[in-house]
Amino acid sequence: MVRDLKQILGDTVVSEPAAFLLESPHGRSLVVFYAIGAGTAMTGSTTLRAYQLSGNRAKLTGVTGGDIDGYGNLWVKKLTSPQLYHERWLLVGGQAFGANGANIQMRGYAYDGEKFATKWMPANVWGTFTVTLTGPGFRVDGPYYQDDKQRHDEYLVAEDGGLYLCRPRQCD
Repeated sequence: MVRDLKQILGDTVVSEPAAFLLESPHGRSLVVFYAIGAGTAMTGSTTLRAYQLSGNRAKLTGVTGGDIDGYGNLWVKKLTSPQLYHERWLLVGGQAFGANGANIQMRGYAYDGEKFATKWMPANVWGTFTVTLTGPGFRVDGPYYQDDKQRHDEYLVAEDGGLYLCRPRQCD
């Protein structure tokens, strides 16, 4: 699917497309992530779209909107979904570069087979960060811009359907 998506988007694609399947009580769904360029270093349009599959048909059921339009260095990561829910959890992020350095934007979404829900939408942060998946969530590490501080935040996708910043040893 990703190979076909790359071929369809051609030279307009500015980040690695991704595709995920979800089996839910609502049926089988395909979730795709891609960004197309507007002729500049930044992206023109970034999208996370979901389609319910039925036989050889696909019906659009969810779109996250333009939350990360205009950002570059885009990525998407599949989070561990709470077992109590039939959802696909995805973490999406990107960087915008300006006079103050790299501006990082991240969003956490859940898709239940019918619609997307925004589960996490922190304020943008200046700095350069690495996001690493952990068993139950993810970790954000890296320096803040123009600050000697380092960010080492760990987030947990909880069984109650929330996404939480943990204090050290809370995520164990």
